[in-house]
Amino acid sequence: MFDLASPVGTGLIGYVPGTYTQLVEVFGQPDPEPCDPDKTHAEWTAMTPHGVATLYDYGSIHRCRSRCRRDPRKLPERLVSWHVGGHNAESAEWVAARLGVKLEAF
Repeated sequence: MFDLASPVGTGLIGYVPGTYTQLVEVFGQPDPEPCDPDKTHAEWTAMTPHGVATLYDYGSIHRCRSRCRRDPRKLPERLVSWHVGGHNAESAEWVAARLGVKLEAF
């Protein structure tokens, strides 16, 4: 059994639409350091009533153009779909509800 308060062991559950700005408005600034900075620009860790959930832009760094590499915050603003991870589907559904969107299936 995983510690529901820890992001360790979470996995992708689905996707949510939204911009970087929308996520900041709902969840605040992203975590200071993404869990995997080689593959992620921005990541949030949110405690839900169902355990921890993570929101992140996994893999987007590989689609980054040279100007994004100089200013990595430019890429997340253009994203329209974010990964949602957690220990259970309820935590991901909670994230989607906070954003006022539907969780897209993995």
